[in-house]
Amino acid sequence: MIKYAIRNEILKEPAMKSVVKLVVLALLFALALPAVVAADQATGLVQSCARGSVTLDDNGTLRLFNLSSRQTVYEPLTWRPTVGDKVDFLFVVNKGTLVVNKATLLEAGPNTIADLASPAVVTIVEKGRSGVIGQLESGHTIRFASSRRTIWEPAGWLPTPGEKAEVKFQTVKERFGFGVVFDATRIAKKTAE
Repeated sequence: MIKYAIRNEILKEPAMKSVVKLVVLALLFALALPAVVAADQATGLVQSCARGSVTLDDNGTLRLFNLSSRQTVYEPLTWRPTVGDKVDFLFVVNKGTLVVNKATLLEAGPNTIADLASPAVVTIVEKGRSGVIGQLESGHTIRFASSRRTIWEPAGWLPTPGEKAEVKFQTVKERFGFGVVFDATRIAKKTAE
């Protein structure tokens, strides 16, 4: 009890409070400074992609970058690096690996779908339990996840390959992994006009 009373008396002095605040601020600054100063930048073409890593051609030098499902921020949010994209990475070196903090799409490659807007008109390729696979007019094939909340129009319709459909969806981050999921909220049969 006496120990706490003495500590409280010492901390009541304005000079001591300032010293404690200064020490706390110095510690925070020391911890945050290496992350800010050590950040580096690389720009180039994506050569290959694997789950959680990307090989980038940076002016003739191939470098392997690691993507973090929690820390990496993508711009645009619904884009993930694919082969042929011209990208800009802001990264740090962590225990010998290059960890990307921010990935920015500079120029989309031929296989990139970065600006898909809802609703999308697709040709049904396959229908399964967890959703439909549809082909866009651009030729890209996308999987739209469906759930009990998905509205099918007309009610009870089972799409068959080759049919046209209009899919209203939301783009959400995968629960486990690095990608995005196109979550269908409404799938409507497209009639001939």
